[in-house]
Amino acid sequence: MNTQMNEFHLKIYLSEISFQCQPALQANDGVMHFLKQLPNANRVDASQFLQNEVFRNLHSLLTHTSNVSRLLWHPNKKGKSKDRAEYLRSYLGLTEHHVVADRRLWDHLEHFDERLDNWREGSNATMFADATIGPQGKTFGGIEEKSIMRFFDPYSFIYVFRGEPFSIKEISKSVWELNQLIRSKIH
Repeated sequence: MNTQMNEFHLKIYLSEISFQCQPALQANDGVMHFLKQLPNANRVDASQFLQNEVFRNLHSLLTHTSNVSRLLWHPNKKGKSKDRAEYLRSYLGLTEHHVVADRRLWDHLEHFDERLDNWREGSNATMFADATIGPQGKTFGGIEEKSIMRFFDPYSFIYVFRGEPFSIKEISKSVWELNQLIRSKIH
């Protein structure tokens, strides 16, 4: 299979990766913006709105990062997608092991319905929490870890999905570095 790309095609792929990095980084800024407002919310509806905005921006950050991941570490292990991803990684000097290559969190969010099914089928829990913000280790009045679907710690920037932690700080930093690398190659 032909894995070579001419300069024109290469620039298009690199531009798309950068195009996806930019809204991911803007969403990270949005997370920080809404987190700063949260302590000043003096009504339940205002607090709920801000929490929803934090998770909306987290979801946007992770969706755009997932798009970058598919371009550089495509989950299809055969064919032209795999070859294209290997070529782009080689051109950029990226390894197979990279923060953006780890698709577990975006897969959890993309297949949220299946995760709910798995929780329902595998849990005897009578309590459930979702889209919660607070310090890690915060007690949830006896709710088991696997019954907390989405949790975000604003102090450590750790996103926890059913007990599995992911560093938003590391993801954002990696996206920023990748965008800087690509911009240096296309400008």
